[in-house]
Amino acid sequence: MPLWKRVRQFDSSNPITAGDEIKITTNYGVYSYIVESVIIVDTSDFNKYVVVSKDNNDLIFYTCYPLHTPSGATQRMIITAKLVSVDILDI
Repeated sequence: MPLWKRVRQFDSSNPITAGDEIKITTNYGVYSYIVESVIIVDTSDFNKYVVVSKDNNDLIFYTCYPLHTPSGATQRMIITAKLVSVDILDI
């Protein structure tokens, strides 16, 4: 099954907020992140899209906003999260 089918969709009735946990399961292990920030920006605000190379394993999601209106979305939601733990699977 493709990864995108197993991921909980962003849902406006249950919005993601700072402090929420994100878990990503791969063939190698389970990666746990804590959401640090959720911001909404205009599509023309390119300064917010710049990702500075860091020496860490942060997670950054970009998605259309308002949610569930990709063709009419006038903004972007940017979610940043910090890696807090990794449980490596025995292969």
